[in-house]
Amino acid sequence: MVVGKLLSKLPSAAPVADGNLARDQRFFGACWNAIRPILEWIRPFWGSGQVLSPKLNRACCAGLKNSLRMHTEYAYYAGMAVREGLLSLLVEGPRHGYQLKSEFEALTGGVWPLNVGQVYSTLDRLERDGLVITNESDGQKTYAITPVGVEVLGDWWETTPADEPPARDELILKVLMAVGSGDDHALSVVTQQRTAVVEMLQRRRRLNKQRNRNGARSGDGLAADLMTDALVVRAEADLRWLEMCEARLLQQSSTETRRS
Repeated sequence: MVVGKLLSKLPSAAPVADGNLARDQRFFGACWNAIRPILEWIRPFWGSGQVLSPKLNRACCAGLKNSLRMHTEYAYYAGMAVREGLLSLLVEGPRHGYQLKSEFEALTGGVWPLNVGQVYSTLDRLERDGLVITNESDGQKTYAITPVGVEVLGDWWETTPADEPPARDELILKVLMAVGSGDDHALSVVTQQRTAVVEMLQRRRRLNKQRNRNGARSGDGLAADLMTDALVVRAEADLRWLEMCEARLLQQSSTETRRS
């Protein structure tokens, strides 16, 4: 009964595969917000050794599997520094929480929508660390950056990419783990991932051509253009890397065959 009430909060409409990333991310975010209480509710059963009913177990497994599958594509766009993004907005003057959310999404081309709760939890940590202060007037709380916050933001602006291993990217990790399971499995994973990246890249290129052909940019302006360019270039780099993975795996397989 409890699970039924929680599942009723799931969105009823599935996303459409038309490349509208911002809308699809909002859909998946709503799904996660609905599923998370279910996971918290069944957590005690895992720890106590009790077994879920077969029907509920199948539903949970199917849902988690589908969630992981959908996450694969959107893993390319994770890792945004929300903390520094909010600080950069506060340099322009005090803001309230929802205003920060709206301006952040506008400046990132609508690709990284923020949950209101995420904004306020980040602001709470910034206040705890002495990077922002709060003022309340007529029941409206506003946030302002402190001198320490300005200094931290300045350090962030000056930070440049270092010659170090890449961030723990899901695509890279998935391929490296697959290699440990044998060449055949690794080639299968590489092929599957490459197909997904190609489809994503084609959608992005079609959207770019459509925007250029119409000669009209969205209200997001330059930010949306730069973000679309970044997504295309990132997908091209991932595709190139997957092709290199395939070539190295085939070469290794061929060498081992000759030796045997």
